[in-house]
Amino acid sequence: MKRLLKSMFVLLLILSACGQSSEERAVRTAYNELTDNLESGDFDAVFNQMSSNTRTFLDDLASAFEFYGMGWGETGSEFLAGILSGIDMSDLSRNIKSVTFTSATRADVVTATDDGDETMTFVLEDGEWKLDFEDFMKGAIDEGLAGSGITVDDIIAREIQGDLGMGDTVSGTDFEVGSGSSSVRITNDLGSWDIWYVYVSPSEESQWGQDRLGSSGILSPGNTITVKVAPGTYDIMVTDEDGDTYSRYGVDVGPNGYGWSVTLSDMD
Repeated sequence: MKRLLKSMFVLLLILSACGQSSEERAVRTAYNELTDNLESGDFDAVFNQMSSNTRTFLDDLASAFEFYGMGWGETGSEFLAGILSGIDMSDLSRNIKSVTFTSATRADVVTATDDGDETMTFVLEDGEWKLDFEDFMKGAIDEGLAGSGITVDDIIAREIQGDLGMGDTVSGTDFEVGSGSSSVRITNDLGSWDIWYVYVSPSEESQWGQDRLGSSGILSPGNTITVKVAPGTYDIMVTDEDGDTYSRYGVDVGPNGYGWSVTLSDMD
């Protein structure tokens, strides 16, 4: 009986392998090799197993972060290693549930994990299946930047002035946040004191809402933040580095916007 069961098991494995096309086996092999390299920490190999557009995206992102003085590596490979080196790779799934070809050169690999199914996309380039991860990374970064008024495309274009929303402070610049048609322009005219928090909230709201400078932005003396809002009536409050507050209430912000140079005489 044991011999019969063993023979049946081997037969099932053979039939399963026969049911896979050569391209599907190639995609599965690419996924397993990628997993091997992630687990072993060979991030240069991981970088080379990514699609050309993903590698270009990582190179551009590394260059932009270097421009902002964040120092996560000068190349896409170094940038990727800096991100992945702090992540536990010991529980990567090798349980491939399905491989679905959406075109002759594109395949979705679905794996089963403890948190549910995950899908990774591979593309065929120069005869090899590569991980196409650009859209996923863009989405993850934009999700982390939610509420800051900044996107990953803004970062790559080097159009950001102020807080990047990632725990790094950028000071000594003018910058703009929000997306309304009117502008509230606040200039730091406090002499030698930095402004650490800026709040612009509709007057009918009971809470101040989010800090318009972001998690660690600083408005240095002489610099201006422009908050884009819809026309309406707003309350404005800023807080300097000593915790002193300066506020104005019931400000009418029309199509021409509103400007306020905050001075020490405005202190609450």
